[in-house]
Amino acid sequence: MSLPDTLSLVPVLAEHMAAVDYLHVKTVESPQTLREFAAACLSYMPGWMRYLYRVRGWFVRLLGTRQEEVPCKKDIAPEQLLFRPGDMGAFFTVLDGEEERFWIGEARDGMIAGHLAFVREPGPDGLNRFHLVTAATYLRWQARIYFTVIRPFHHLVVHTMARHALAEAKRRGA
Repeated sequence: MSLPDTLSLVPVLAEHMAAVDYLHVKTVESPQTLREFAAACLSYMPGWMRYLYRVRGWFVRLLGTRQEEVPCKKDIAPEQLLFRPGDMGAFFTVLDGEEERFWIGEARDGMIAGHLAFVREPGPDGLNRFHLVTAATYLRWQARIYFTVIRPFHHLVVHTMARHALAEAKRRGA
């Protein structure tokens, strides 16, 4: 699977995404820093998303695997965002990152590995272009069924995460 040109500028991202089964990129512009934008996205966990995770737990049992727990809402301040591989960012394990350039995390269970990345591209007039990259790698055949069913919800979650981050920027006067 080929990456969009702007994301290929981050070689480690290209390495992590080279063999994925699904890739989605959403791009937005904001005056926020990478830390501010990523922290706002990772902190977003409204009740309806927790409900979807509870439904997911039931659904993945039907497919022969388990969900460890329903992720809880964790407010992450920008200065708390970690970039060192192995650290945690919400329920994602940090794979790599570089201040003001990119952040990559992974959440994995027995069926699917999900990746979330934030890539900052400096733009004109003090705005930054943020690419939210989500990817899925199927670890078992059931993952294809699972992801086909949840794909519409995936797009909704990514869209509302980005919208939440942009609203946070307005709320803070950025």
